[in-house]
Amino acid sequence: MGEGVIGRAAATATTVLVGPEPRPVADQGDPDGISALGLHSLLAVPIIGRGRVRGVLVAASAGGAPIGEGERRLAEASAERAGPALENAALWAELQEQMASEHEAQRVKDDFLSIVSHELRTPLTSISGYSQLLERRLRDRGEAAKELEQMRVIREQAGRMRRLVEDLLDVSRIDRRGGVTVEPEAMDLVEELFAVVTRTERQHPDRKVELTAPASLPVEADRDRIAQVLTNLVDNAVKYSPEGGPVTIHASRIGDEVEVRVADEGVGIPEGLRERVFDLFVQADGDGPQRRFGGLGLGLYITRAIVEGHGGTVRVEANREAGSGTVLVVRLPVTARLRRLGPEPPAAGEPPSFVVRRSSR
Repeated sequence: MGEGVIGRAAATATTVLVGPEPRPVADQGDPDGISALGLHSLLAVPIIGRGRVRGVLVAASAGGAPIGEGERRLAEASAERAGPALENAALWAELQEQMASEHEAQRVKDDFLSIVSHELRTPLTSISGYSQLLERRLRDRGEAAKELEQMRVIREQAGRMRRLVEDLLDVSRIDRRGGVTVEPEAMDLVEELFAVVTRTERQHPDRKVELTAPASLPVEADRDRIAQVLTNLVDNAVKYSPEGGPVTIHASRIGDEVEVRVADEGVGIPEGLRERVFDLFVQADGDGPQRRFGGLGLGLYITRAIVEGHGGTVRVEANREAGSGTVLVVRLPVTARLRRLGPEPPAAGEPPSFVVRRSSR
C-alpha cells in the first residue's frame, strides 16, 4: 500500500496515470515493474465498494499510443461497476455460509427433538399404563380415595408431558416445512366441540363451559388437527380466566365458512400484543421470568399453522360484551383449501443475478 503507481491508487483511493515519460516511480525501485516489463504507460484505478478499496483495476501499454483520456474514463466506469459487484459477491458468500450453518443447526435440532421425543415417549407410556393399572387395583380395595387422587395427578401430568413432546415436534415440522400436514375428511365440527367441552369440564370440575352451536356443522377438515385446535383454544381460555370463570363457545356458519368463537372473562390481551400471541414462545403475560401463567407459548403458534393449513384464519379480539377477557376467533372453509407446503430448504441456493459465476476452467 502506497508504493508505486498501483499502491498509490489503493492508498489514496484516486486514479493514477503514469507515462510514457517521466517515470517517477523508477526512483522508488520500480515496484510495479514498469521498466522490467518494458511498459511506457500504466493506469491504476481503485475499485471501491461501500467506501472501502477492494482492489485496483490496472491497464498498461507496452507500445503504440500511450493510455489516453478515453481509456481512463472507460477504466473508471468499469471500476465503478466492479466495486458493488465485488461487494455483492462477498455478501452472497457470507449469506451462503450463514444459510449452510443455519441449515445444519436446524438439522441438529430436528434430530435432537426426534431422539428426545422417542426417549420420552417410552417412559411416559409406561408411567401412564402402570398408573392406570394401579388405579384399577386401588378401586377394588374401596378405601383408597387419597391414593386414587394421587394416581390421577400422576396420570394427568404424564399426559401433559406427552402433549408437550408432541407440540415440540409440531414446532419442528412447522419451522422445517413452513406449516403442518393436514389430511381432510368429512366431519361434524359440533361433535368435536362437544367432545372438547366434555373433556374440559371433566379436567376442570370448577369450570362451566357453555356451547352455543347448531345441531351440526359439516366441514371438510383433518379431525385430529381440528381437535387439537379446539383443545388449544379452550385450554387457553381456561388458563387465562379467573378461578371458576366462565368460558363460552359459539359456533356458526357464515357463507362458505364456519366460525368458532371461544371467549373468556380473564385478564385479556393488550392490543399491542394481540398479533404477537401467535408467534413462537409468546404469552399474554409477557416473556419475562415473572410470568403468572405456565406453558411455553406453543399452543397458539401451532393453532395458527393448523388453521392456515386448512385455508382458514385465526385472530384475537377483546371481549367487549363481558367487559374483560379475550375472544379467539377461528374461521375455516367448509371445503378445505389446503396450503401447499415448501420442500426441505437446501443448504445453498442459487446466486442472485448480479453475481457472475467464474468458469471452473
